[in-house]
Amino acid sequence: MQHLEVLQGTGSGNVFLTTPALCYGDASCRNISNRLSVVFSRTLASAGKELKDNFLKALAEREEANRSGKMTSVIFIRDHNTLGQEVSGYIDYTHRLKTQDFEPYFSGKKRLMPGRSDLCYYNWKTQVSTSNSSPNFEVIYDDPNGLLFKNKRDKKILNVDPLSGSGEDSSRTFLQSDLYIHAVIYDHNIRTV
Repeated sequence: MQHLEVLQGTGSGNVFLTTPALCYGDASCRNISNRLSVVFSRTLASAGKELKDNFLKALAEREEANRSGKMTSVIFIRDHNTLGQEVSGYIDYTHRLKTQDFEPYFSGKKRLMPGRSDLCYYNWKTQVSTSNSSPNFEVIYDDPNGLLFKNKRDKKILNVDPLSGSGEDSSRTFLQSDLYIHAVIYDHNIRTV
């Protein structure tokens, strides 16, 4: 009889052994270990991907925290859509992770773009503008300070104005990317009570 450590994931997609579990014989331990690592690797869409662009690397670094509820991130993207029109918008990363398969984005088969159902969307050519609250954020668009997002869990404000602070328990990361004209990620850390 041997001991096998139960697998637990990290933000990098690596799997570490942490808790002892009983197993009988080497083959039994290997089978359990293999099955657990397959289950975990399916959870993170970025796991095992060789990411070259800074934007995709930044999303991968935040994937586990957004999936687990420790963090909610808002992604700002400005770029051209498939029709060549300039569009920009704010995407609730946590919500998108729950509603879309991100493997095509991380593997480079598809580009993440804002859409009309995201927190905010604007098409600069057609002047179509939409704003929608998500399960994680309420959009505040009529504030004198400009566009704000209120986290629905802890009620704290995320300020996306680049000339202001991002807000309590929040940070702003400007990213150089070969995929987009402009990309920014706003992270809001959720404190557990």
